[in-house]
Amino acid sequence: MTEGAPRSIADVIRGLDAEALTALLRARPDLAHPRPSSTGEVAERATSPASVRLALEGLDRWQRRVATGAAAFDTISVRHLAALLEADRGAVARAVAALRARALLWGPDTKLRLVSAARIALGPHPAGLAPDSPTPLSSDQVATLLAEVDDEERAVLDRLTWDCPVGRVSNATRTLDLAQAQSPVERLLARRLLRPSDDDHVVLPREVSLAVREGRLFQQRVDDRPPDWPVGTSSPLAEDAGLGTAVHLAATAVLLADELGAMAPRPLATGGISRRDQATLAEVVGDAGLAELLVALLGRLRLITSSASAWLPTTRFDTWAAADGFSRWASLVEAWVELADHDRIRRAGVDELRSAPAGMVVDAATLTERVLWRHPHLAVDEVARVATAVLQDADRLGLSALGVRTSLWEATEDPGFPAAGTQFLVQSDLTAVSPGPLTLEVARTLALVTERESPGPASVHRFTPASVRRALDAGWSVEQLRVWLDEHSSTTLPQPLAYLLDDVARQHGRIRVRATSSVVRVDDEAVAEALVRHPRAAELGVVRLAPTVLASDAEPEELVLALRELGHAPIAEGRTGEPLHRPPARRLPTPGVAPRPSTPSTDQLRALVNTLHAGQGASRAQADLVEVLASGQRDASWLDLDYVDDQGRQRSATVRVLTLAGGQVRLVRRGAGQLVVPVSRVVRAQPIG
Repeated sequence: MTEGAPRSIADVIRGLDAEALTALLRARPDLAHPRPSSTGEVAERATSPASVRLALEGLDRWQRRVATGAAAFDTISVRHLAALLEADRGAVARAVAALRARALLWGPDTKLRLVSAARIALGPHPAGLAPDSPTPLSSDQVATLLAEVDDEERAVLDRLTWDCPVGRVSNATRTLDLAQAQSPVERLLARRLLRPSDDDHVVLPREVSLAVREGRLFQQRVDDRPPDWPVGTSSPLAEDAGLGTAVHLAATAVLLADELGAMAPRPLATGGISRRDQATLAEVVGDAGLAELLVALLGRLRLITSSASAWLPTTRFDTWAAADGFSRWASLVEAWVELADHDRIRRAGVDELRSAPAGMVVDAATLTERVLWRHPHLAVDEVARVATAVLQDADRLGLSALGVRTSLWEATEDPGFPAAGTQFLVQSDLTAVSPGPLTLEVARTLALVTERESPGPASVHRFTPASVRRALDAGWSVEQLRVWLDEHSSTTLPQPLAYLLDDVARQHGRIRVRATSSVVRVDDEAVAEALVRHPRAAELGVVRLAPTVLASDAEPEELVLALRELGHAPIAEGRTGEPLHRPPARRLPTPGVAPRPSTPSTDQLRALVNTLHAGQGASRAQADLVEVLASGQRDASWLDLDYVDDQGRQRSATVRVLTLAGGQVRLVRRGAGQLVVPVSRVVRAQPIG
């Protein structure tokens, strides 16, 4: 601390030790950015209106109540403040300590002062009290006068007692005696229980307001702790439900990104996904809210992104999708928390929900109240809306389930995610049932050959003619499909599925396209003749090479599409006749990460404080040096001087100071001429004798 009692909050800040100054910069990070050059600059920033308003916004409801109570008085003791707040003295002392640590309150416990900028920010009538009266009534006078008021006058006093002590009245400054007074307001003015503030307003004097309040500073009490969560106990059922939800989320995220890659929807002008495409994704995952959440989380993880023409997965998506379920889920939760950083209300809701012990009942009403207790400056309606949204997201992530906060918040290792398997059950109703999550390769192949009927890791898929044809179009043969299904089905392939495969195969592949720009082989000469005679034959450059062999100038992909438009089911082949499988999924480059403003660490703040203190010590030493030079000039005394010359070498001389101005000292050396030295180069000055 500075020598002697501090005279202002600036003195207090300049006298803080390293630990206290570090705590101040941590509590009010705006004081450390941009980097201050001295503790004086920190003090100047700390007392600025903008910084003080920001600091007040960081107070919880109890700390703000104590600050408002202190603002109502020039100085007040902890004991008196606790009595006025009807609060435990220890709770008030803790709030006072928090306000001191933020440099909003200073002075000893018997004489606390709120900083001026905070008084202004809290309004002209903190705690609903008027400023001190010019000629206050004594407590006995107030008691006597209050005993004389009637019910109408008491109603007027009650309206002005708690919220705002100012009322509007015409001709308030006229002189009245009790006999002339006709209205309740006039009678109160005559009794001096109201006093005029100007011609149109009256004010309830502070001493009267305090008497009417009967020793209370506020009408409603404020708890010194946030509202309790509803009592709950650890529920195995809720834990299991949360884990099941988490497993479902990890699998559904892959499903949604794959579907997005297949759709390749065109982005809106704003860069988002259209409502129609969002609806399609919602159908895939079975929940519109979950689809919207997953798009946001996958985008945050840079697993999906948009180009000028399409939304697609990025190059890093496949690696992420191949990871185990717990790793995928944990990264989605991390992305959810990071998204909250861009919305202070959502961040407050996420932090508050996370602080609830596992097993506690969590509901939107309690979450809203707790957020408002910690951040009383926020709008109630907005907090309530965000609290509901945060709980919905937490339910979708498995962080809460059945109205209970789960222990998944604390999970750092796999809490029991089922391992991805390769087996599923094929049933006679042409469905395949996956009892749990499948490996990425198996899941994607099954999605190719079936139509998905239910989302999630435990899902139902149905074989249809269209789905089997889609697999054949992708280059699979019926024999390959049978081998693959036999390998991954836990049951023998049912006869209806075998019939379906054979029926689709008989209609498929009658036309084969070989990639030699391009060659078409047809089983039936009549079909070949029809193709040659078709009006589009010339456009495609189709010519007959043999009774069942045609050639085309079109590329194989273009020719295959044209033949399908004509109602045929061609197969694309490679140069050696092997079926061409579907091309690799399109991927966009993974976008870079925008730099995020980082909060200085404690070590960084300590280093800054050490620098500030070192600079403060140097400033004091320089001030002492200037004082010695100034004293030598006044006394015309000789000094021993050490200084650094223009070449950077230290010199010594016996000198007398002629002038000291503009950061330079003009000297005369004993036995030599004059010398001008910048004060900053003076190392030592010592009076002789």
